[in-house]
Amino acid sequence: LLKTLFDFFPSCQGFATVLAEAVSSLDLPVAVINLKECDPDDHLVEEVTSKNVCAFLVATYTDGRPTESAEWFYRWLEEAANDFRFGKTYLKGVRYAVFGLGNSAYVSHFNKVGTR
Repeated sequence: LLKTLFDFFPSCQGFATVLAEAVSSLDLPVAVINLKECDPDDHLVEEVTSKNVCAFLVATYTDGRPTESAEWFYRWLEEAANDFRFGKTYLKGVRYAVFGLGNSAYVSHFNKVGTR
């Protein structure tokens, strides 16, 4: 199963749709999930032991921050990684890929969300 988690940004949504169609054409299961509607405790923790692949499609705004729809998810990841109860190994085992979208005109913030 490929879980495509995308930022509700027109480009991200479009790429998520294309990716989902490509995966479906291979007769593989796929789920497309908007990051705004994604509860990491529900969607990611179960992925630690699964053979699923999570593809994250995220955009970066001009100030180097995630879009409004991905802000909460992005903040959750940062906080979980720095929380002594979870730590950096909390999601160890999750198989994932990140596809970041950004405008190269913003050199200092180009694709910052996708690379962080």
